[in-house]
Amino acid sequence: MKDREITSIPNYELLHSAEKIHANKALELVDFPNRDSTTYQKLYDLEGVETFIRGTMRYKGYCEIVGSWVDLGLVNDKF
Repeated sequence: MKDREITSIPNYELLHSAEKIHANKALELVDFPNRDSTTYQKLYDLEGVETFIRGTMRYKGYCEIVGSWVDLGLVNDKF
């Protein structure tokens, strides 16, 4: 949810949506949302916030590598 609007990112675009985290110059991280974050707002008592994203952090480069595997069809989320 961003600016009180629920958004959705298709699985095949998820890793390409990663954004750089500006927290520490020595540690380069990126983050991307994971699954339906809105179900966690009540759990964390954050129901009134305008933007709520629950995500995964990875080292810079991870999303490009794994995202290319997805693009090549090497990763399958249908089991």
